[in-house]
Amino acid sequence: MRNRPCAVHLASILFCLSLLTPRCAHAQGHERTLHEFGGNCWEDDQNYNLISGLVADSKGDLYGARACGAGLAQGDVFEISYVPGGRWHYSIIYTFPNDGLGGVSPQSGLTIDKSGDLYGTTYLGGANDCGVVYELTPNSSGHWTETVLYNFGSLPQAADGCNPLASVVFDHEGNLYGTTSEGGTVGPYGVAFELSPNSNGTWSENVLHNFGNPGQYGVGPNSSLVFDSSGNLYGTTPNGGQYTDGTVFELSPTADGTWTQTLIHQFSGGSDGSSPYGVVFDSSGNLYGSAGGPVNTGGEVYRLSPDSDGGWSMTVLHTFPVPSNTAIGVPGRVSFNPKGILYGPLDGGGASPYEGCPQGCGAIFRLIPGLGTRWSYQRVYAFTGLLDGGVPMGPLIFDAEGNVYGTTLFGGDSNGADGDGTIFQITAQ
Repeated sequence: MRNRPCAVHLASILFCLSLLTPRCAHAQGHERTLHEFGGNCWEDDQNYNLISGLVADSKGDLYGARACGAGLAQGDVFEISYVPGGRWHYSIIYTFPNDGLGGVSPQSGLTIDKSGDLYGTTYLGGANDCGVVYELTPNSSGHWTETVLYNFGSLPQAADGCNPLASVVFDHEGNLYGTTSEGGTVGPYGVAFELSPNSNGTWSENVLHNFGNPGQYGVGPNSSLVFDSSGNLYGTTPNGGQYTDGTVFELSPTADGTWTQTLIHQFSGGSDGSSPYGVVFDSSGNLYGSAGGPVNTGGEVYRLSPDSDGGWSMTVLHTFPVPSNTAIGVPGRVSFNPKGILYGPLDGGGASPYEGCPQGCGAIFRLIPGLGTRWSYQRVYAFTGLLDGGVPMGPLIFDAEGNVYGTTLFGGDSNGADGDGTIFQITAQ
């Protein structure tokens, strides 16, 4: 099995995965650490070391963002590319400036356009210290230039949003869509927004929805939006809704240019779980996501299916046990491939060699569909927290050979707790 991602179209890199026959419930894949981060991020009192998930370009090179870059609060954006002979080359392609005007603390993943430009958000910084949406453009010499597309907090009381945590997505016309976790006109509960390019190179924001009034709309969206085939947007809020335990929402455009929100599920904290984190579609129009589980569980993976009457029905596909040294932790955002296999990271479980992860250092899992609601669970890899890293957090991506790529929050050295995270590859089984 080669370790080089195939040079295919981005959509193929992100979603193409071979359908493999499961061998056992805990088939351990081969893990390879492609890069070990440094920078002493964990020595900061805020302990806010965050490494985003990865995106791939058409050549198979991987990109991500880091909130604590090279020991600086501003953060950086990195690239890791395959070098013939089996090695991977890591480089920082952009460091956010010390003045903060270009943004501070990039906590979202990146989006890449057909020209190879990168787009993302920062949680803080910019002209109003409410964060920015930025674009990074490469030049012929290999250097990258940042353009701030929008400064949040430009309107009084940050009515246009503040503190984005999620990545942005494109529509077919080149407009960008995303969310902020705070700001808006209803209260500091966040907004959904659209950015549209102008003829003079600037971008204009349109607030699509103001989150707020927790009993009705949900609070603080923190994951990226996804489009359906009709142009509607879907996302999650970790809090709010009728039971205050989070929501899955739909935003639909109307003829007059406004957008209408519909809550398609409100989590109750009971058998349906709580605090959802992102959704993804399958080819049949069903939504899949992860959430904190019911009482005395560690989390769950669920499916929402549209009903004939316009509603949505929820099915819990897998419930994880309470995290412990031998159990499995809370799932992160799941990634879906065209043949119906779901992969996701777990922030606990696996091995626990030191005090840095007393409930386990995390794992990678997959769910393989069967008949009806029967899905087979497999633990693909359990992290030790040492050289392989610990606590995978961001979404996972795949190359055409089925290898899995992602990042961990810490680890990456023989002492574990002194490491600032890793980029990893898990070979397809």
